Amino acid sequence: MRKAWLLHVFLLPVVVGCGGGTGRSPAPAVFPAATAARTPPSQPQGDPAAVCAAFATTIHTVDTAIDAGPGAAYYRARPYVTARLSQPINGVDVDARWAQWAAHRAATTVTATVLAAEAPPDSLVDAHRAVRVTVTPRGVDGWTGPTQTRIVFCQLATDSGGWRVDSYTTSG
Repeated sequence: MRKAWLLHVFLLPVVVGCGGGTGRSPAPAVFPAATAARTPPSQPQGDPAAVCAAFATTIHTVDTAIDAGPGAAYYRARPYVTARLSQPINGVDVDARWAQWAAHRAATTVTATVLAAEAPPDSLVDAHRAVRVTVTPRGVDGWTGPTQTRIVFCQLATDSGGWRVDSYTTSG
């Protein structure tokens, strides 16, 4: 099952471009970025797409004036993940991108769009979703960094009465 899903992941641009579907709504849902204080929005639990989008938005929303490092975004994303994923998500190192953003006192603007992609059918305990995130860092000094687009692939599981991200990969 995992290999079949990974095959779909690599074919995502073809599937999305050709209008392939899974019976889910083809209209993408757009989710707003987190607030200026970087507080995650209320936790969506009943909709796997909303959980994946909230998770993807949260891990890409940073503010160098508030965050001690890039790991702060992952810490804020912990409400969207299963207990199994919450521990490994803590280790994120500072990199050259973070240093550049910090030099400009940058914060990111993030938009997330749920993609209609081929994936295994949902079960009572397992679901898969893909979200495209567009991230633009903007410094308080007027600097704007390059916009990056990534696809976040979420495998979700039911946990604590709702859907949570159990594993994820990011392309781009």
